[in-house]
Amino acid sequence: MNWNIILLLVMVYTLIKEGLQLKKRALRRDRIVFTLLWMMTFGVLLAEWRGYPVIRPLDWIRAATWPLSRWLG
Repeated sequence: MNWNIILLLVMVYTLIKEGLQLKKRALRRDRIVFTLLWMMTFGVLLAEWRGYPVIRPLDWIRAATWPLSRWLG
């Protein structure tokens, strides 16, 4: 089974379960943050699934540590 399908199912489950709980008892700010993070994660998942280039976590780490390693090296 493809990992993207598993991740998509987890994303949908999270949206339904946590989204309904947040709607009942959370602040508006919490709902907005949850929705934005969920949409960003879903967008990256779809981009990865379609084969579009996405910035991976290790790319961010490399970009952040490059000036320091260059300075020290």
